[in-house]
Amino acid sequence: MAPKARWTLAPSRNAPRSRRPPHPRPPRPSRSQRRLAPFFYIRLPAKDANGQQAPAPRYHTRHALARNAPPEDFLEPEHDYAFVDRRRFHRQIVLTAEDDRVVRERDVRVIKPSEFRGRDVVAHPLPEGTVMMWSIEWPFAVIHAERDPRSDEVGRLPLHAEALARARPSSPRDEGGDAEGEGDDEWVPVAEPVAGWVLAEQVRRWTPMPPPEGVAADELWIDVDLSQQMLALRRGPTLEMITLISSGNWKHPTPVGLFRLESKWAFADMHSRAGDDETYFVEGVPWVQYFRGRYALHGTFWHNRFGRRTSHGCINLSAH
Repeated sequence: MAPKARWTLAPSRNAPRSRRPPHPRPPRPSRSQRRLAPFFYIRLPAKDANGQQAPAPRYHTRHALARNAPPEDFLEPEHDYAFVDRRRFHRQIVLTAEDDRVVRERDVRVIKPSEFRGRDVVAHPLPEGTVMMWSIEWPFAVIHAERDPRSDEVGRLPLHAEALARARPSSPRDEGGDAEGEGDDEWVPVAEPVAGWVLAEQVRRWTPMPPPEGVAADELWIDVDLSQQMLALRRGPTLEMITLISSGNWKHPTPVGLFRLESKWAFADMHSRAGDDETYFVEGVPWVQYFRGRYALHGTFWHNRFGRRTSHGCINLSAH
């Protein structure tokens, strides 16, 4: 088996000061949103059967909307907007941005962050001889009694359901096990929720590896396995937290190497550059940690494809 693409990151140490101007501190978010992300996120409605997209007017203030004043402008396509407040106003739900401009909720599509979350291994330790695993198959991955798709179905793992695989006793960079109970590149041995076998392409499974040279036993670092689309927070060799990610797709790969964090932001706007083949503008991306130029780890509210390569090169994480 070819060596796995691995990506490692250590916390900043004498990192250069970011050149990005500080973003103004957002108002306190709604309590209902505080668990997931600091804003309410919206975009234009989906296009209809004729390929037309309904306009979404934006008003100067709530009171301008109440006076039936003409809209100040209209929201743009390929743009995700961040709003700091959502409330009922004059018998309708309105969303208010940091600059007090508002839109009616009925005119837009509200983006709800994924409910997926990783596992705190300190609070919920893994049983000995097992490794963390999640289903990435919609609507579910099938657990078979044997390493044969024609064998009996003994269980199902819904998309992003947590499970445990039996750990391979062999080296994480060898040719892959084929001993009884060890699994191979095609099948993964399941320990929980029920013993059996699942196709490797339907799940993501953590592959242990030693820390990079020079990492102290008590040093906190981030271990990203691009092959399995998983990220672990580790202290020396010890696993403390593990989760799924979405790294860069095949067209926009994530850099591989050992990096130190350059800067951290509670949130930041992200957008394409002139000449890019895809246009996007995303406001208020939460929990951003830049590690190489434009590349960052950050919370993600606009998709639920964790476990699959999806991004423009950043490491996408659930906002949980």
